[in-house]
Amino acid sequence: MKIELEIITDCPICMSMNTAKEIDNVQDSSFNNVSGGWTYYKCRTCSSLYLNPRPTPKSISVAYADYYTHKSHAVTKENRYLSYLKKIKNIVYPYRPSFLKDIYPLKSGLLLDIGCGDGKLMSIAESEGWITKGIEYDSLAVHACLEKGLNVLQGDFSCLREDELFDLIICSHVIEHVHEPLKLIDTALSRLTSTGIFWVQWPNPNSYGFEKYGKYWRGLEAPRHIILPTISSITDYIMDKYPGAFCVSDKSINWRSTAIGMNAESHSMSQGKGLKISPSSFAMHVLSHMLSSALKPIPSNRCEVCTLVITRQESVR
Repeated sequence: MKIELEIITDCPICMSMNTAKEIDNVQDSSFNNVSGGWTYYKCRTCSSLYLNPRPTPKSISVAYADYYTHKSHAVTKENRYLSYLKKIKNIVYPYRPSFLKDIYPLKSGLLLDIGCGDGKLMSIAESEGWITKGIEYDSLAVHACLEKGLNVLQGDFSCLREDELFDLIICSHVIEHVHEPLKLIDTALSRLTSTGIFWVQWPNPNSYGFEKYGKYWRGLEAPRHIILPTISSITDYIMDKYPGAFCVSDKSINWRSTAIGMNAESHSMSQGKGLKISPSSFAMHVLSHMLSSALKPIPSNRCEVCTLVITRQESVR
């Protein structure tokens, strides 16, 4: 199937028509599923980035023909070395981010993972006592989850019972893939219990990494990443549409160490090597991150990922 394109005239987040071309000729340097260059526009009102023109909802599946959730996890000599280096990194630099730390003190309940991929986060949550359910469009990813014994349905919210609510809904690196991100947010919020929490994360278009690597920044991943909102644009949307109903907390600063992997992959793509990171390159980025963090910690608004925790107001009173 050939990718079909659609042109949009306004920002998918704030609907402003005050936009301008930000960066073009962005290649699919990470998975090489599609050829050609892609263009991102920046909204001058809310500062979000979005792909334009972009693949239509019916044809975007072509861009996922080869994707990380389809990969074998077989051990190779190279990823064995990387595994050793990551273990050393965790000893020297012990902080490891987790979505479960962001939602403390909530410790258990019913969890929904939107776009659960290969089920990695569900497995982590189950090991901590959560009862999990996942929804995922990709049939190969669903198959991988079912092989692990995870409770995953293929599709979207329509797969769930109409009265089904969740104590925690997580949406890890999914919002940037969808054509109607605000609809996803609205639906997720409607599925929370009275004390429920919505945890959502996506690449930050204001990050140092994008500033440094430009069209090679890992967070772009054209044409799969079609919208990269800013923290303020999503916060403003929720506050304006649901006045007094939700509390929105920015947890991006807890994820500063994601700069290691994001920068390592961005550097690799800038060298024409795709996502193939050598052990020496990974070690270099670990040391670079540790040094830069010691000299000048990364501020929350310049982290590689945006992370929000959205809680019903009555649950925090």
